[in-house]
Amino acid sequence: MWVPPEETDPILLHAPTRKSVSLFGAVNLHFGQLVTQFHSVFDGITFEVFLQTLLRHRRHGRRLIVTLDNAPYHHGRSLAPFLEKHRKVLRLLFLPPYSPDLNPIERVWKLTRRLCTHNQYFPELHDLVTAVSNQMKLWYKPNSTLVKLCGIILDVIYKSSIFDPIFLKCDGKSLSVVFIFSEAVLISFAAAFKS
Repeated sequence: MWVPPEETDPILLHAPTRKSVSLFGAVNLHFGQLVTQFHSVFDGITFEVFLQTLLRHRRHGRRLIVTLDNAPYHHGRSLAPFLEKHRKVLRLLFLPPYSPDLNPIERVWKLTRRLCTHNQYFPELHDLVTAVSNQMKLWYKPNSTLVKLCGIILDVIYKSSIFDPIFLKCDGKSLSVVFIFSEAVLISFAAAFKS
């Protein structure tokens, strides 16, 4: 930052540590509904809790496909009993390794950062969480913005050889609800300028 020579340099005050909170999120590709959950960490236990939440958003008689990345806890042994129990209604579609650009929900996180965090100062972590939560509440209702941001993956899923066509369709009718999933870390830097 440039400061005129006749003025004293400002002092930047900041906390010695960064604070963060984890945010799980999934978008229903048919309606553009965003389902989110805040947690303190990303691990197999919190991921299972989030999958249970997604299953509650599934209409009765519909199957759920979740497209996600290859984070280690998505493949955790602790998830195996849960996935086995729900294998008739829940499938996980893993994207290729190291390809976040193929996960359309990353566009949602980018738009969230632009709308909620750009050119904003959050002195406390709860201020940041509040700003993001307000946007998430707006997107909890079905909306066309998220359908447009994330819709390109539908064709890939329906044309994919990864899934058994019987899982995707039954009697010619689509029975699947497709969610794309990702997680984001919200970080607050407690910093302020003092002259």
